[in-house]
Amino acid sequence: MKSYRHIITKAIIGKGKEKVETKTTLSLPQRPNRILGCWIVNHHYQARKQKNDVELSGHFELNIWYAHGGSKKTAVHAEVISYKEHVNVHYENASLSKDEVYIKSIDDPECEKAVIEEDGKVCVETCHSVLIEVVGETTVCVESFDFHDKEESSSPF
Repeated sequence: MKSYRHIITKAIIGKGKEKVETKTTLSLPQRPNRILGCWIVNHHYQARKQKNDVELSGHFELNIWYAHGGSKKTAVHAEVISYKEHVNVHYENASLSKDEVYIKSIDDPECEKAVIEEDGKVCVETCHSVLIEVVGETTVCVESFDFHDKEESSSPF
């Protein structure tokens, strides 16, 4: 005789992917003549579930190597940049309990563009991507068999 059972299990109930772009304007200690390099280190991030989406927040250290003083001297300026994004998450199932949010960086933040503006400030554009999974308790309905029933003599295994 066939019957059905409901199993409560943890599963991925929602997924989201986000490309995080930041645009920052920095004032450097000296007026730059040229940007010689731009790189990012010490990237830290976390995610927290909101009602219908996930709030992604983090920070990284932006380093700008630049020439100043008529391109006769160079310097490196470091500044911590913070960001906060809301990621839309597509939910497959409803959750029965408190959800857990897992986040994975698909690629590290990179400087896309660094431009010296007319007023001497530097405008830097950065970009990176993250994958978010929401795990929660959900139910799975499975068909079960009674091995002691004589009508169904063959085992499904």
